[in-house]
Amino acid sequence: MGTVYLNITANSGEAYSATIERMTDGFFREDDAEVFGSGLAFADKDITLTEGVSPSLGSYSGNVTADTWNDGLYKLRIHNTGIQNRVEGSNLFGIVDGEEVSVGEVNPVYHADIIFIKDTSLDKYQVRWFKNARRIKGGITSPCITVVTNNGTKLVDNESMTEIGSTGLYRYHSALQQSGGETYEVVSSGLINGGTRVFSWSLSRDV
Repeated sequence: MGTVYLNITANSGEAYSATIERMTDGFFREDDAEVFGSGLAFADKDITLTEGVSPSLGSYSGNVTADTWNDGLYKLRIHNTGIQNRVEGSNLFGIVDGEEVSVGEVNPVYHADIIFIKDTSLDKYQVRWFKNARRIKGGITSPCITVVTNNGTKLVDNESMTEIGSTGLYRYHSALQQSGGETYEVVSSGLINGGTRVFSWSLSRDV
């Protein structure tokens, strides 16, 4: 339920607690009751932190319950209860479908432009990858291409693609040519930013 790091290097003997505010309505979580309420006194909304050893001097573990935590933004505050509950640090986090996400964390969108060029003896494919609509100029590992016929067989089966210079544009030339009057699913894949990305496009020699 969020993380706050305090600049403490040794056991201090200080007493710390936490509060969690639901930013959509200003309600606070009621101690360990897994519900949120309004107009609570600090004693009703503080969550006790357990002092430990460096670097985790104070910690509390809790689970987000989907049916009591609404989707939205929450603020975690760490208080020094020995100094008038002074806020020592805070952090925003979000809840989406009962799962915690960090504020600013996004799921980037990857897609590829797949170009098909028909030639007399070769079918030529070119692939350019994009992340959030911006072209990826490098850092693609094991780029491959597969071409699937409309009956599910593979005309090209997971073949490696070759980068054109250092442009981030990849090509593959195949002597196994598409037939006229048919559509083919062209699937491109590659390891980008630590994950395998896959994108496909329906193509034909007739277009």
